[in-house]
Amino acid sequence: MRSPVRPDGYHERLTTPWWSYPVVVGVAVLVALECSFLAVTLWGQALVVAAFVAVGFGLVWAYGNQRVEVGDGHVRAGQWRLPIGTVRGVAVLDADRMRAEMRRRDDGVYRCVRSWIPTAVMLQVDDPDDLPYWLISTRHPYLLAAALANASERDGAPLTARD
Repeated sequence: MRSPVRPDGYHERLTTPWWSYPVVVGVAVLVALECSFLAVTLWGQALVVAAFVAVGFGLVWAYGNQRVEVGDGHVRAGQWRLPIGTVRGVAVLDADRMRAEMRRRDDGVYRCVRSWIPTAVMLQVDDPDDLPYWLISTRHPYLLAAALANASERDGAPLTARD
């Protein structure tokens, strides 16, 4: 596995675990066999099964295709970008603290969270028009926090670490 830290910042894909694909195949085959009674021929049934498997693979791949990046003066988590200058603090969350944060029903937070990744970082955002903090899943929370601190120092706005 490649290191997420690169000279130009931090890059990580929040990919789905390998075992999710066989599960999708099994579920898709079962559902397709239930729906394939409409197909008259064996080829028609095979086509229905193949279509369900392809759609299932596509959905799992799309859900696991989120990226977390630090570079070019921005933090990118999923589809959202945040300027590094608006990040005021970063906290590394272990699995227990991550579960506690997920139980909170706070609407004022951006969450780029994947259930199969137990650790995360929480970014305190200093922007009155934006969300007060971001919660981002990552397999390497300390490396992401360090990359954010380095990028913040380059921009002249050092971060505060929070526990």
